[in-house]
Amino acid sequence: KRLAFGVVFSDALARMALATMPHEIRAGASMVLQQKYIAEMGGLAGKEDFRGLLRLLRDAVRDFNALPVDEAPAPVVGVLGEIFVKHNAFSNNNIVEWLVSQGVEVVVPPLLSFFEQRFVNEEFDQRACLKRSFRDLVMTRLVDHYVRLYRIRVEWAMKDFRYYRRHYDLRELTEETSRATSLANQAGEGWLLPAEMIAMLKGGVANIVCLQPFGCLANHIIGKGLEKKLKSLYKRLNILFLDMDPGTSEVNILNRLHFLVISAREGMQAERVLERR
Repeated sequence: KRLAFGVVFSDALARMALATMPHEIRAGASMVLQQKYIAEMGGLAGKEDFRGLLRLLRDAVRDFNALPVDEAPAPVVGVLGEIFVKHNAFSNNNIVEWLVSQGVEVVVPPLLSFFEQRFVNEEFDQRACLKRSFRDLVMTRLVDHYVRLYRIRVEWAMKDFRYYRRHYDLRELTEETSRATSLANQAGEGWLLPAEMIAMLKGGVANIVCLQPFGCLANHIIGKGLEKKLKSLYKRLNILFLDMDPGTSEVNILNRLHFLVISAREGMQAERVLERR
């Protein structure tokens, strides 16, 4: 329970910090605010004080909204992939920080989704007769309901954030994801990877970087292997696959990222022209 609270609220703080960074006038202000609230939330999570955490989150939303910002629109790029290279700056060569330095708003899927997919997997496995356990099914549904109640209350608090982006429930995405791949693909990130791409597209994020570690066959198959299918379903999708191999040249990675950023800027400008018309 303490771990779940920590993940839920740190996800919320990360969303606010990443959305504010490309707009901040005082460089580093968002990171300072994020670190401040992470330290305060850690103590409350250890005490399992959900109400206290919710109050603190509302305070964080208020403080992030109070930061002086440049209101000029910023291009948006989604970063997803294998759980470690997606969330660990060392393993992805600080890609998120580099994108922010280019004036890009970075959208990263919440860490909680990696664990929430277990609830969907359990129900799918039992319906497909890949598993038979009434006890596990009941327990999974109870825990899923329990987590959902907490997450809904966190999402309500987040709606006051000025750069709020809706968090899509995985169950809402399963039907659309099934058009691209079977939910039986559960190795590695499994069906969660295309589901997160679809969630970004539904949220208006069409430029996506997909990170894969060296030798991770499951993520190469469910990532690169679905590129053609996803592009046939979602014409706006502009995806860049990057292999985080030890021998990959940093210059090569940055060159490819530069092209994606240019494409994101051009797409944003084209949308603004259409809006004026």
